[in-house]
Amino acid sequence: MPTDTGRTPQDLVAELKDELAVDWPGLWQGLPQLGGPEFHRLFEGYGWEYDVPVHERGSVPVRTRTGAHLTIEMDTLFRVRRVVHDAWRTRAGDPTENDAVLTRATQDWPLHVKAVESVLGTPTWSGSWNAPDFPEPPDRSYWADGSYRLEHRSPHALAHWKPAEDEVGRPWVVLHQSIHPATRTTTRPGGSALTLNLWAPPESSETS
Repeated sequence: MPTDTGRTPQDLVAELKDELAVDWPGLWQGLPQLGGPEFHRLFEGYGWEYDVPVHERGSVPVRTRTGAHLTIEMDTLFRVRRVVHDAWRTRAGDPTENDAVLTRATQDWPLHVKAVESVLGTPTWSGSWNAPDFPEPPDRSYWADGSYRLEHRSPHALAHWKPAEDEVGRPWVVLHQSIHPATRTTTRPGGSALTLNLWAPPESSETS
């Protein structure tokens, strides 16, 4: 049988609530000096543990108080642009399990969407790669455009939550599911990954 990470939709709910309590508008403008006293206080305040050294990285790998793994991605000025949360993964042991991976991923997707819904409400949009109304991204970095998506079936499924107009600086939340290989095959073992992405809102890039 395929092997998965063991993280549950309930784990995602707990982690997302913690993530939404972070002062993201401040972090879009930049992290404190990496490894410095303010950096330590910030991470300790949120219960984050990070790998060192961090000064040479364009990203900071983090383990949170809920046991989740985050990757804080920054630009060259150390402004946070995206936070990636690895919510769930499954992998086939050999190619004969690829159909089971696809089944597992298909069954697991709606459970995680409902988990995020319990915190954020109904998504702005949710659906699969071949949905006729699949939206273009509000920023080209958020997810693949139409031509790439249709060719590579990536994202395989997606749900996103646009911040309310009165939530200035709040992250744009994107739940993203990938399946590899994208089509049925017997040549190599497949896998699926589900990530929760907290993107800096487009206006933060425009004004920073």
